[in-house]
Amino acid sequence: MRNNEKFIKSWGKYRKKGKSKYMLIRGIIYTIVSWSTFIAFILVKGNDLNQLTKYLPLFFGGLMGFIISSPIAWNKNEEKYHKLLKNKVS
Repeated sequence: MRNNEKFIKSWGKYRKKGKSKYMLIRGIIYTIVSWSTFIAFILVKGNDLNQLTKYLPLFFGGLMGFIISSPIAWNKNEEKYHKLLKNKVS
């Protein structure tokens, strides 16, 4: 029950900021994490950063997955939020 209350409070904050801001922030985080991982991987292997272009297809594939999954995640969280609120009121 405690997790549901945490979710309602947390998701309520995201909702107030709006869907666009939610997706933008997630996109920025995805980009930072992805590029940091790719750069670290290249440096650990001892390669030059010029090798980063080899990983562009992976990045863009992940980006496409992100673009598709973000609205789905938003809608799923919205559904859960309304369901929990409805059950809380009942």
